Amino acid sequence: MYSAKKPLATTVPDAESMIAACAAAGVGLMTAYPVRFSPAVRAAQQAVASGQLGKLVGLTGVNNGKLPSGRAWFADPDLAGGGALMDHRPSGRYLQPVGERSPS
Repeated sequence: MYSAKKPLATTVPDAESMIAACAAAGVGLMTAYPVRFSPAVRAAQQAVASGQLGKLVGLTGVNNGKLPSGRAWFADPDLAGGGALMDHRPSGRYLQPVGERSPS
């Protein structure tokens, strides 16, 4: 399995090339969402899904990280695929019940 940081690619042709290369190599391809596997996020998902917290009506997220030093490409939308919005927005969606998600 090859796991690529989100977004998977900066263009559709690049993503299609990645898919083809992985298919030719006989390996799977997935977008890396490390937050999805966080124990704290898993516990929050269970609390939301069980109704323990009531009906979810909104999400607010905060990024406590910092721009990685020595990786100027990370802040370049052409190289990194859209900046902070593309990098951080998907993480909060793990708490949103699947049936209540709207298209991004």
